[in-house]
Amino acid sequence: MYSFDRLKNHIEETLQIDSSNVISHFTPIREKFKTVRELEGKVNLGEASFIYTDEKGKKHKGFLFIEGGYDRQTAIARGYQTIVPKFHILNCSTINQQKKRKNFDGHYVFSQRVETIKDLDDVVKEISLCRNCLNAQTIVTKVMYVSEYIEEYIKSQLEVGQFDDVDLPKGNVFNDTGYTPDWDEKSHAYRIKMKFMCQNCGIKLNKNYSDGYFLETHHLDGNKSNNEEHNLKALCVLCHSKINEMHKRNYRKEPNLTKLKTFIEMFRYNLEEVKNPFLTDV
Repeated sequence: MYSFDRLKNHIEETLQIDSSNVISHFTPIREKFKTVRELEGKVNLGEASFIYTDEKGKKHKGFLFIEGGYDRQTAIARGYQTIVPKFHILNCSTINQQKKRKNFDGHYVFSQRVETIKDLDDVVKEISLCRNCLNAQTIVTKVMYVSEYIEEYIKSQLEVGQFDDVDLPKGNVFNDTGYTPDWDEKSHAYRIKMKFMCQNCGIKLNKNYSDGYFLETHHLDGNKSNNEEHNLKALCVLCHSKINEMHKRNYRKEPNLTKLKTFIEMFRYNLEEVKNPFLTDV
């Protein structure tokens, strides 16, 4: 059964939002933007969602999608099977391509509603999550229809999906995965400082250059933009995979699962030597 208390705690810890200040009702909003500049002035990237700021300064979690779906005549001419668009929860490669091709203006809508489109077969269908968005983040773990996303990630988080400016974490520049653009450099520098040793079990992964691949840098507060040294911890793949429930889920699917299995196979003796506490669990 889905634990909304656990989800609530995760949101409070990750986004530093006080859920006691959250408005107690949910009225879905929908806003169409004429240009990319207009949209980017009011919509920012959130945690597995876009955040729209209304005229009163309230923040609303939601998604982007193409209003009306794909062009019917173009779809038929190109042999497409559907005109039902996907909805987007971050700046994935699809969104960025649309911006570069100048196909974005006047088409994309921010919404919190259950959006449906009449398809080529005249059946009204719900829009579903973009796979590029799914693969670029770790909060939403499966492709789903928009109604399910709204229930699980908008209405249930913070009860409503509406909150004030002061409740949001300070902004930063993110790449498509939610990390800051300099994350690879900061992660590598931190692991060097830790001498490529896991800060949990003590295994050393510095014998060969390739060994460092199996040492990862974890954000203690779950906020990928907080790269302060006190918020980082160097963990071997096995320790990282057990750090919390979200990571346990992430390492049960590819490509993380293969990386975990390879690490255990290659370093089982070393893991036994340092008495890794999680080795008996796998």
